[in-house]
Amino acid sequence: MDCQSHRMKNKLLLLGQLAGVVLLVTACAGESNFPTATGSATFRFVNAIPTSPSIALLIEQQAIGTADYKGISAPAEFDDLDYTFNFETLLAGELTRTRVASKFVDTQIDLAYTFLVSGDLATPTITLWEAPRREWVGTETVFEMRFAHAAETLGTVDVYFQAPGVVPVLGNQIASVQFTNVSATVELPSGNYVLIITAPNDPSVVLFTSASFAPVAAAGYTIALFDVDANDVDPISVRQFADNGGTLRIVHVNSTPEVRFVHASSNLGTSDVYTDDMLMDPILTNHMYRDVTAELPLAAKAYSLAYTAAGNVGSILLEDDILIAAGIRYEYYAIGEIGALGGFLWQPDRRSVETLVKFSFLHTATNHNSVDLYIVPDGGDIATSFPRFSNLTIGSAPVSVDLRAENLELYLTTNAVKTVIAGPIAISPALGDVVSYTSYDNVDPAIADVVEIPLP
Repeated sequence: MDCQSHRMKNKLLLLGQLAGVVLLVTACAGESNFPTATGSATFRFVNAIPTSPSIALLIEQQAIGTADYKGISAPAEFDDLDYTFNFETLLAGELTRTRVASKFVDTQIDLAYTFLVSGDLATPTITLWEAPRREWVGTETVFEMRFAHAAETLGTVDVYFQAPGVVPVLGNQIASVQFTNVSATVELPSGNYVLIITAPNDPSVVLFTSASFAPVAAAGYTIALFDVDANDVDPISVRQFADNGGTLRIVHVNSTPEVRFVHASSNLGTSDVYTDDMLMDPILTNHMYRDVTAELPLAAKAYSLAYTAAGNVGSILLEDDILIAAGIRYEYYAIGEIGALGGFLWQPDRRSVETLVKFSFLHTATNHNSVDLYIVPDGGDIATSFPRFSNLTIGSAPVSVDLRAENLELYLTTNAVKTVIAGPIAISPALGDVVSYTSYDNVDPAIADVVEIPLP
């Protein structure tokens, strides 16, 4: 077939396409107009919207990562071509993700691209950070670091990154950054460092000082500042993101865990609680059944908890070993019955998400070893419903679910038998609410009480 006949055939094919699909045909030599990759680049994104649910990143229509607030998606490598990146999330009341933003990137070879998603969830702002992608041999004694500002309520700050014990002096700051910006990359020798954040041009106004930490050599990192949420103890939330994946939470030098204690055992009785081996100084006295304490600051370390009869150190009723880390909020539930007393330590998720209701439940009622939990619409019939959670046993981990903002009813029944032991309990949560419930023993062993545990 000659070249002219070839072109005529292509024209006939084009006319025959009812869907309007364009058929690209080049000269007879067989050359293509499609771009050719010469290398690759990496892509990831940081979620900086404090009240957002998980956000998904798509390259064209292909999902390549997700991130919650203060999180970063794993780096994804693609050819150095042109792409439109899309961001999708579940908006309030929706069952499928909505596309909320897009960003076109004319990709350049050997660059690392990081998108920052900030602002309003429905119409977020997308900021693109670029940096050369470094290939490490593994024998280097240096690392690379840059500093990013993702805290909308925090103004411009100066960043000092230096050896422990060095006082910040104006002019020695490693970077000055404002919201949505990232500093240039700096190469530093391996060793221990302290991160200090100060007001701009005033190192005497210290906003954050980290505990000492040592970035691993032969790697690249980004340290990012975030606004705090209800899970945070420190004044600024700080994360270190490794270029090859992985996140480190950087805590304040004086950060302490916060623990509140919930007395959830009807068999334990009124108690004193000790954290010292000599039982000399109780952290709680006369801790009664169903008491929920305020958050107590404790040092970050391992403890041997001891619950004694109130005023009687010779009567140890419950012993438990726990380990708590700096900068984290915990709840400790004393649970069980005589001969099987114990405790449960967990980290509740109290961050408010604007598009949903966070609900959690912990079963502690010893008169009912195994139960089912129903969450039904107001006036719903559990006879025609499936339990939201089944076979919840004493001391099993709290269960959590995201709910819509609507009028609901809770029922607790015996496991696999729809004998109601609590309910209906009416709840009417609003979007952004974080609600937590537990079951307690009632004086009537045939029933239980389902009680909301209020936020601190």
